[in-house]
Amino acid sequence: MKSLYIRPLSWTAAALAVYWSLLFIATHNSTLAYVDAPPYAHETFHFTGYAVLTLLAAVTVFGGGRWSPRSAAALLAVVIVFGALDEVMQMPIPARTAQMRDWACDAAGALAGLAVFRTTQRALEIRRAIRVAAEKPELERG
Repeated sequence: MKSLYIRPLSWTAAALAVYWSLLFIATHNSTLAYVDAPPYAHETFHFTGYAVLTLLAAVTVFGGGRWSPRSAAALLAVVIVFGALDEVMQMPIPARTAQMRDWACDAAGALAGLAVFRTTQRALEIRRAIRVAAEKPELERG
């Protein structure tokens, strides 16, 4: 009988695919451009949207502990380039414009999402190391 257990990584990949698709649809929907929002809400949406996107991508890519600065830079580059392309692809859509400020918020959000992921990952690694060290008998530590 086949196991019904699905690796957590596949769940994060599915969540990433759904979120990325929804983000793309939302940024290309001309009716959302007419929504009245408080000041700086637009920038906050960009920042938060790309922070969550990058966080999900980092969990998917580095969730098993395979972190490397080169891979992290590549991931960040992919998300930032997507943000730029996303802005450019909005140009032909009525009530949408490509703005450098939006792209800067996308890039800042991507950097923040990666920073949150790495900080959390390191904290969990340190916690795990402390727990393992505490479980060792006194004689083995010395």
